Amino acid sequence: MSMSVIPVAIMTAATWIRYGIQAMGDYGTYVKALVDSGLGQSLAEKLIYIGFAGGILLLIVSCCQLYFGFKNKDLFI
Repeated sequence: MSMSVIPVAIMTAATWIRYGIQAMGDYGTYVKALVDSGLGQSLAEKLIYIGFAGGILLLIVSCCQLYFGFKNKDLFI
């Protein structure tokens, strides 16, 4: 079951990392958009970095799970 979730995790991680890089490149615009949606200034600033770090963490964990799945062969459906 876990081997069927890994491609989705990798795609999600790539999307989070891509949007994180875009948000860091144009930081003020993205923070303003988040603040305009109703979040506080400090929370909006932290969410940009949390999303980027979460994407990197998700990519690392999904690649480790892929490695263990190929190594054990028991994680295939």
